[in-house]
Amino acid sequence: MKTNSKHLRYLFLAKEDPLTAQDLIDVFSPHFAEQGSNRRHNEIRTYAWFRDFLLDVEGGEMQVDQSKNLTLQEVLAFASGLEELPPLGFKNQPIIEFMHTDRKFPEANTQ
Repeated sequence: MKTNSKHLRYLFLAKEDPLTAQDLIDVFSPHFAEQGSNRRHNEIRTYAWFRDFLLDVEGGEMQVDQSKNLTLQEVLAFASGLEELPPLGFKNQPIIEFMHTDRKFPEANTQ
């Protein structure tokens, strides 16, 4: 293990690089409705907004209040309950499922 420690490091330690919007985009797999449906069209628009939102958070453009910006770690914690990505990944890949209701606020379910 000592001779190959740099190759095994990722198994035991969290990622040293800061969390990026692309990391979260890669982790969360969207489940879209049937191709060609109105629902899918709306889901793709919503997912594009979500990606833009993550990029804005990464760029420090989303404020929680006047003195604090929202962080990607906080987005990850809201969506998954974790503040860091697990070194070996999630046991079950997190998915994005779209709800078609009249509700006005976003929801997350961490089943």
